[in-house]
Amino acid sequence: MSFGSKMTGTLKLAVLSSATLLAACSAEVSGGDVPFTIPGPGAFSHKVTGPNIDGRWISKCVDHKWSTGYIVFDMTVKGQDVTRIEKEYSNASCTTLKKESTQVGAFRYEAELKNGIFEVEYKFSLGNGMSVLPRENVKLVANSLWISDRYIGELSPPDIELLRDGNPSTKPGPTPAPSPTPTPDTEKAHAPAIGQTITYSGKVYGGSQSEYYTNNGFDSYANSWIVFYDIRGSRSSMGYTHPTTLWSTAKHQAKLASCVADGGTLETVTVKAGTFKTCKTTTNGETVWWGNVPFFGKVKIAWTDGSYSSEVSAFTL
Repeated sequence: MSFGSKMTGTLKLAVLSSATLLAACSAEVSGGDVPFTIPGPGAFSHKVTGPNIDGRWISKCVDHKWSTGYIVFDMTVKGQDVTRIEKEYSNASCTTLKKESTQVGAFRYEAELKNGIFEVEYKFSLGNGMSVLPRENVKLVANSLWISDRYIGELSPPDIELLRDGNPSTKPGPTPAPSPTPTPDTEKAHAPAIGQTITYSGKVYGGSQSEYYTNNGFDSYANSWIVFYDIRGSRSSMGYTHPTTLWSTAKHQAKLASCVADGGTLETVTVKAGTFKTCKTTTNGETVWWGNVPFFGKVKIAWTDGSYSSEVSAFTL
């Protein structure tokens, strides 16, 4: 009974193939001149030529979707040698450590995928003479190393940013909160693009619920956008939805222009994310305040039977 399922009809929980997800990254702009390694000899040598990622890479404090806590990723690479430290925290500022794990071993490039993305395989020692061989997708963009951290199941597109340590302009550190930061300009022009996020907070059948949506990009093969959703609370669920179109400032302006003629009401509403010019409509038992927010244009939602209500608490364009 989430906003996502009400809004799109049926959200499809899907295990997507690497190829389909990687096509979603087509909107990401890559850059930077990077040296390339030469595949070397040995039983664990690179299968394809990939970028040189030597150095130390650290993430900000992230609200990690595959974990119950907040995580800082710290990875050091030299040649094929890799040391990967994951520190999990119980608070959003990453100051209260819950646990820490360190993995030491090697990596190799398995395959070159689309849009500068590479599939890598790690060989980490278990300390008892045995090894584990997890995989993930990575992408190097200037001073950012993006990783998927999806060791099991289908690989996902790189969505966690690790920054090169020591660069004053990009050196990471704990952030005050893992959720998107509200923009002060609620009329800022935008169009659908990879990396956009939006958070809704509300109630479902009297219980609290938060909904998180992330634009993973456009899948040109399926001719649809791939939106990851993570719903936490009364009706928790996680997966992907695949709309063919997403909301934009142009659609917002067109909605306002035809609002009264179409039977709606022009209203200015204030929610946690800011103050918005909206068009209020009621159809099929749902009242919606349409405004200039990404994805679906819904600033505020309320079902007329009182069982569900939600509003935008944060978003990024």
